[in-house]
Amino acid sequence: MAQAWALEIIFAGKLTRFERDTDGSWFRHLGQHNHAAGNVVHVADPEQARIIDAALRAFDASAIETRVGPADPSQLARYGLNLPSLIVLVFARDAATPLARLEFGASADSLDRYARLAPDGAVVTVAEFEMHRLTELLRAVGAGS
Repeated sequence: MAQAWALEIIFAGKLTRFERDTDGSWFRHLGQHNHAAGNVVHVADPEQARIIDAALRAFDASAIETRVGPADPSQLARYGLNLPSLIVLVFARDAATPLARLEFGASADSLDRYARLAPDGAVVTVAEFEMHRLTELLRAVGAGS
């Protein structure tokens, strides 16, 4: 997360974007704008910045539970990765192309969920609470469904 300056979460048909302000604090980005002439007006709300930072630090420490295997396109539906439940896009500063795309698929069992680093990553399982932590972040900042 130290290299990330923007992060987008796609969940329940909605895209929520988080960015860092000039001081490096996280905020939920709302609306459209341009940064012409250096007119950057984003300043993170300190309380929301703490909530976002705590959730993203915990997400950064996520661990793979098991490695399932290569992500053969014909098998993605089996893991719920043909239509992921949640997608995370991670961006470097001022970049339009994501550094990483992480997809969360179906539940593997009551404790784990299938995931992969798309488009070429192997299918793995992660703890169910990793996705839940991100959906709770969305609710905490008023973006949850």
